[in-house]
Amino acid sequence: MTDYAEYIKERVSIVDVVERAGVNLKHNKACCPFHHEKTPSFSIHPTKNIFKCFGCGVGGDVIEFTKLFYKTDFIGAVKILNDAFGLGIDFKQKCSKENGTKEKMETDRIVKNVYSAKFKRCETALLRYRQRLHSIIVNYKPTDEVTDFSDKYTEAVKKIDIADYFCDVMANGTFEDKRDLIYTKEVRNIERMFKQ
Repeated sequence: MTDYAEYIKERVSIVDVVERAGVNLKHNKACCPFHHEKTPSFSIHPTKNIFKCFGCGVGGDVIEFTKLFYKTDFIGAVKILNDAFGLGIDFKQKCSKENGTKEKMETDRIVKNVYSAKFKRCETALLRYRQRLHSIIVNYKPTDEVTDFSDKYTEAVKKIDIADYFCDVMANGTFEDKRDLIYTKEVRNIERMFKQ
């Protein structure tokens, strides 16, 4: 098990794990995702690849954060990180087929729960983004003259097709399509702008 831990800690940044969990870091600090607070007491140390909350006292590495945030055990955290960051860890167990099936079902359930919430947040942000673009197009629609095009209108017209595509993927895409889409730079930026 410690082999997995070292392998993951060498390849996965605490910054990436925390941001993928939806924690909004500013200068490596944020409000703690493990307890309610108004003043940020949660901080990360990118060089050491660790986190610490000075309010509730929790701290640790990327695996510990994943265990706490997704309410899972070590193996569940390793599998979540493996899937999210494409680490290529092969989980060949020496247990019976029945135990392996139960464990796989539990892991699949955890992963689906994790991504279900992420997909919902992302889809909501994308729909708001599309709604904003549509509103700009309607409100800045040019008059009969061609010279009357507003920069906002032109930009919104250019972006609405890609916004429609993103919304379509979130509504009708496969699990893999959705997972790949939510981690693109463009969609992550949209999600940050239109968070609830």
